[in-house]
Amino acid sequence: VEDRDIRLNYVKIQFTNGDKLEPAIDEVIAAGQSSRIIDIGEQGRYIDKIEFRYRTTGSIFRGRAEVIIFGRKYYSNY
Repeated sequence: VEDRDIRLNYVKIQFTNGDKLEPAIDEVIAAGQSSRIIDIGEQGRYIDKIEFRYRTTGSIFRGRAEVIIFGRKYYSNY
């Protein structure tokens, strides 16, 4: 999260094979911080899209927050 604090209350991850993951999230994330890690499994699925809902906290006159998504490829030892 950049610029402002947010309240993140919904995340849906859609995979290319049609599977969906909707982890239970309802947390305040401070500017410059990250949410908890969301483990999507070791099955080698590809993400098609990510949908999330959040609200910038505080006065809207000070601007809105920016949310950035990071991912890391899973490497198996097999």
